[in-house]
Amino acid sequence: MRKFLVKTILIGLFAITPLVIADYVSSKNYRNRDHYPFTTMTDIVEGRLNSDLWILGSSRALVQYNPRILDSMLNISSYNLGMNAQFIVPEILCYRIACEYNKKPKYILLDLMWRTLTMETAPVARYFYMPYIFNSKVRRNICNNKIFSFAYLNVPYYRFHIEKESDKYYRTENIIYKGHSSHQANWNGIDIDGLDTISYKHETEAIALLDSLLTEFKKDSITVILIHSPFYCEGFKKIRNHEQMMELFRDIAIYNNVPFLDYTNDPISYDTSYFYNNMHLNAQGADLFTIKLAHDLDSLGIIPYRKR
Repeated sequence: MRKFLVKTILIGLFAITPLVIADYVSSKNYRNRDHYPFTTMTDIVEGRLNSDLWILGSSRALVQYNPRILDSMLNISSYNLGMNAQFIVPEILCYRIACEYNKKPKYILLDLMWRTLTMETAPVARYFYMPYIFNSKVRRNICNNKIFSFAYLNVPYYRFHIEKESDKYYRTENIIYKGHSSHQANWNGIDIDGLDTISYKHETEAIALLDSLLTEFKKDSITVILIHSPFYCEGFKKIRNHEQMMELFRDIAIYNNVPFLDYTNDPISYDTSYFYNNMHLNAQGADLFTIKLAHDLDSLGIIPYRKR
């Protein structure tokens, strides 16, 4: 019996060793990639954010807020933590992990959109943490999230095998600067032409989660600004009860005594030359919006310009 156990253990070690080596090599390779999301995630786990202002939100945050402009105009250090194809739960997860490795910011810009207030987590969120899965602080935060299976968390190299499609999807030629993905593209109306009418999300649990987060920010003396960034005007017509959604955002802001900046009717939202699809600004539009936002944050006294 003893010989059998020893033999079984040796066979197991022989089988798993190549997977452990492949896992180590792949993790190192992904961490060193120069495209989103690994440029951002590596900065997070290496403690390199060094910023007073963080931008949170979905892909709309990712592509529409340019830290280079915010830094220059407000004389502040900012970092964009926008997450492609994600909503409030993974956005908070990203924030918590960022806080594990970095000093908390003084300001947070939280971009809201029609799917923010849902408890959904797109499985692709796993991909963001793939090469950092064995970092203790990352692991502590993700271990209870249902999208991370036991095999994903514990079997060496398994996650790299099942994320092949995500890897193809996220490879991009976009310029990345401090988490911001600058999308160099012109308007393409194909997606809006084929888009059915959609309903905005307003799940009770998600609203409570956001309220709790805003309370936490207040306790930590973090100034948070809720923002609905430009959205192509024809896209509004696709969102059922759009006005009710904006009213809910305003009510949340009032309840938590935080500013809410709404760019729904900004001139940018009526010009396709600033968008590459109905929900996302291109590089030109993002720069123009960020300039307007910086002026507004200054003029409203929310983040006053600080002399050098």
